[in-house]
Amino acid sequence: MTFELFCGLLFICIAAGMFYCIWFRTKLLERRAIKENRVWMMKLVDSAHAEIASRNTNKQKVPIEDAVVIADIRELWGFPPKQSDVLEGIYSLKKVGGPWDYAVHIHEASEQYLGSEQFHSLEKRFGSVPGVDECVQDDREVFLIKTKALNVSSLRTAIWQKFLEAATPNNATGSDLA
Repeated sequence: MTFELFCGLLFICIAAGMFYCIWFRTKLLERRAIKENRVWMMKLVDSAHAEIASRNTNKQKVPIEDAVVIADIRELWGFPPKQSDVLEGIYSLKKVGGPWDYAVHIHEASEQYLGSEQFHSLEKRFGSVPGVDECVQDDREVFLIKTKALNVSSLRTAIWQKFLEAATPNNATGSDLA
C-alpha cells in the first residue's frame, strides 16, 4: 500500500511540477513580449512626444488663448534670422573616419524660411565656399562637408554667410549660382 501511495504522490508532484513549469514559462514569455513591445514602442515614439505624454498624464487641457500659431516662419525668425535659430550645429566627423570632415545641421524649418528653390540651392552654395572640396546634402537638414582648409569656426562663418545670401529677398532667383 505504501508503494502505491508513494507512486500516486509522485505522479501528483510530477503533474503539478509540469503544470507550474508550463505556467511559469508562459508568464515569462508574456513578460518578455511586453518588455520587447515597450522597447519597440519607445523606438517609435520621439523623445519629445514621450516627454509631452508623460507630462500630460493628468489630462489637463491647454486653453486656446495660450496657444500660439505662427503662419510664417519668417514672421517668427525675422530678417536676418539669428544664427542660433538656423544653424543647429556643425559636427566634426574626423574622429569617426570616412571621407567627410564635417556635418552641418540646419533647422528643419529652414526650407519653409527660404522657399524650396533657395533651400535646394544650399548644397551648391555651401560647396562654393572657398576651402570646401565637396558638399553633399545627406538628409533634409544635414550637409556633409569635405575640407582640409577650414576649421569649425571658419566653416560656421562661411556657411552662415551663404545661408544669408540665400535668404536675402533680392536673391530669390538664385541667379548668382549660374
